[in-house]
Amino acid sequence: MSVFGLDTSNLEKYLNSYGNYLVRQAKKILKKRGDTGRLEKSLTYIVDTTSKGFSIQLISAKHGEYIAKGVSGTKTKRTYITAEGKRKRSPYKYKPSSNLRGLEAATGTFRKYAKRKGIKGRGKDGRFITDKQLGFMIAESVKKKGIKAASFYAKPLSMSFDLFKKKLGENFVKDIVKEIKEI
Repeated sequence: MSVFGLDTSNLEKYLNSYGNYLVRQAKKILKKRGDTGRLEKSLTYIVDTTSKGFSIQLISAKHGEYIAKGVSGTKTKRTYITAEGKRKRSPYKYKPSSNLRGLEAATGTFRKYAKRKGIKGRGKDGRFITDKQLGFMIAESVKKKGIKAASFYAKPLSMSFDLFKKKLGENFVKDIVKEIKEI
């Protein structure tokens, strides 16, 4: 590709390697949280070229936004890390009227989660409770505590941004020098 009539192959190669790096780091972060792996598998990037320059689009499944920024509960406020490395309050929250118990009754989402994780609940008397009861208890807990943010794209981006700018400049200079040598 050429921008302003300049061959930018070094720059494009670097942007692709940086996008690949961000996706790898994001997958590592999500693997530690690990559940079904659907979000992890959906992560990708696109290096977009226009007449004005380049951009890297980081892509994830729809629910990735909630995992990245977290969801505040009715009792706990959640925060996430921005691409600049700053901590901000999550824009998402459960309301007291949120019906996670109804969601659990209809879909069994939390019951299935507990089964995948091998979680067995016990009552006050020490006996095991049913999976259905455990699902309702987890639903209530999630409603109160919310979902902790993973900041899976923002963390690697904020940690590597200074090096990214430096390497970006170096690769741009390589393209310019190569163009000058051809003239």
